[in-house]
Amino acid sequence: MKQIFVILEQRNGTIKKSSFEAVTKSLELAAYTGAVVKGIVCGDAIANLHQAGIFGLSQLIHLKSQAFAMYTASGYRAAILSVLQKENAEIIIFANTAMGKG
Repeated sequence: MKQIFVILEQRNGTIKKSSFEAVTKSLELAAYTGAVVKGIVCGDAIANLHQAGIFGLSQLIHLKSQAFAMYTASGYRAAILSVLQKENAEIIIFANTAMGKG
C-alpha cells in the first residue's frame, strides 16, 4: 500500500496550523491514490500531539528528543530521512513554510 508522509512542524511545543493544513491536503491526495497518510514530528514535549489523530492520520511518528527543542536543518533532516528510508516513503509533503522549503 502506498504511503504519504506529512512532516509536521512544531514551535514551542505546539504543532503549527500549517502542518494540519498539509495533513488535510494529504488526505485529499490519499483519496485519489488509495494511500495511507502518516505523520512525522520532531520535538520533545508537544502539547497538541493528540490533534494529529483528529485530523485523520493513520499513524504519527514522534521523534522525541530534547535535542529537537531548537530547530536545526541538519538535525531534523537526518532524523526524518532515517524514518522515510526505513518506511520506503513514496510521497512526502511539507507545509509551505520556511522549514518546509529548507
